[in-house]
Amino acid sequence: TFSTGSMIMKVLANLITKAVTAPFKLLAGLLPGKQDIDLDMLDFPPGRADLLPPEQEKLDQLTQALKQRPQLVLTIPGEYNRDLDTAALQSKALDTQLAKGLSEATSTDEEDVLMERTRNALEKLAREQLPNVSLDELEAQFQIPAPDSERTTLDEAAYTKELGRLLEAAQPVSDEQLLALAVERQDAIRTRLTTTDNSIAGQLKAGAPGSKGEAEKDNVRIRLEVETGSSSSAETAE
Repeated sequence: TFSTGSMIMKVLANLITKAVTAPFKLLAGLLPGKQDIDLDMLDFPPGRADLLPPEQEKLDQLTQALKQRPQLVLTIPGEYNRDLDTAALQSKALDTQLAKGLSEATSTDEEDVLMERTRNALEKLAREQLPNVSLDELEAQFQIPAPDSERTTLDEAAYTKELGRLLEAAQPVSDEQLLALAVERQDAIRTRLTTTDNSIAGQLKAGAPGSKGEAEKDNVRIRLEVETGSSSSAETAE
């Protein structure tokens, strides 16, 4: 015979199964017109912990969905991608040093003057940081025929670009710096989630920082995790 009670239990079992196996699809389904949104994935620019507007909107929607499912606990990972984030931090470190070397440059400088200032600043850094690189030999690699002459001249743009590339690769980036970036991202996510409504704070848990950030085009992708459990017993992310 048909049992209403059995049917209800089956429906509840199916809902629990969906919450465990595809929790973010379930959460997205709670948002009007947002069923196709990937709430579990966040993209960060390499070397940075700031949330771009699309990711901010995604987290705002996740906050609203979590409010409707207080039995779910969200784990916020702190992640970095060694290749992408290291390269970005190296570039940032060189830019900081180069800015000091160009402190006397102005917006009215002619292009050739700015190129010369940049070259001189990079060469100064190279003498300090690249002891195994001969600037004379490097210059020789970027000689091109001079216009209307049998002599050669230096391809300033190509030489300067290569000098910058070598210096970037020489900038040290420690595991501590990468872990600090991961924690900054974790803090940024938690702050955004609780900005509009702090009532879900008890549903947030901090994951262990690590290097699981995925390379997605030019971004570092971080995946959130959801588990069922008592929100009151969740270890909140500080």
